[in-house]
Amino acid sequence: MSENWENTIIDYFNGLLNLEEEEAMFMEMDSNPELKKLFDQYKEIESGIEKEELQQPSLELSHRFNQMLESEIKGQTKEFPYPYKILAYAASIVALVTLGIMIGQNQFQSGLLDAQSKEIVGLRSEMNALINDQSVTNRIEAINVAYEFPEQDDKVIDLLIKTMESDPSSNVRLAAVEALVEIPITDTTKKAIYERLEVEEDSFVKISLIQAVVKINDKNSVHLLDKITQDEMTPKFIKDEAHIAQLKLNKT
Repeated sequence: MSENWENTIIDYFNGLLNLEEEEAMFMEMDSNPELKKLFDQYKEIESGIEKEELQQPSLELSHRFNQMLESEIKGQTKEFPYPYKILAYAASIVALVTLGIMIGQNQFQSGLLDAQSKEIVGLRSEMNALINDQSVTNRIEAINVAYEFPEQDDKVIDLLIKTMESDPSSNVRLAAVEALVEIPITDTTKKAIYERLEVEEDSFVKISLIQAVVKINDKNSVHLLDKITQDEMTPKFIKDEAHIAQLKLNKT
């Protein structure tokens, strides 16, 4: 069996033959049973790979890999009989498919990261635009956007803390407190809520902060609740809320 025909068959399955070369190969197969048998063996390898429905590497990558493989084989001092070349060819196909999968997975993961980055940038822009609006409704809507982030975002947390501390509307501040304890709680979040609890004057926002302390579930915050229950200037319904919070924390 001529080695040139083996190389021709490999080039055929890699799509590297022109029409005349393909016709010459098939004409030779009509009168050469050994060539036809070898062609069928390579065809069976190719069919098995296609059935796996795996992502294939590019033709250029495949061609370069085969050139490297052929160069390595030619560099050997001992010539292998053609059945072993078939095994080598099959191994090269498997290696190429594996490489193609790895490249495809990396590209897919990169695409996901790019899409996620664009989503985060878009959500931040939307949130910043709404939080600076004069409408209370729109500012609350900005806080609702915080729930849509795919992962913890420090800039969003900072914006919510700033809103909780300085927004002129108690309803917006209330919404900010609720959002801060619904998204992943950080040490920065804890510190901000504890500090705000001590200075907040709006009764309903203060109650929301007390409930936030319970959700944080940090026993070290009990002393803050003690201050509230012992302060004679604090309204009774807020003292009652702080007392209930103390009981809940002590049970955990």
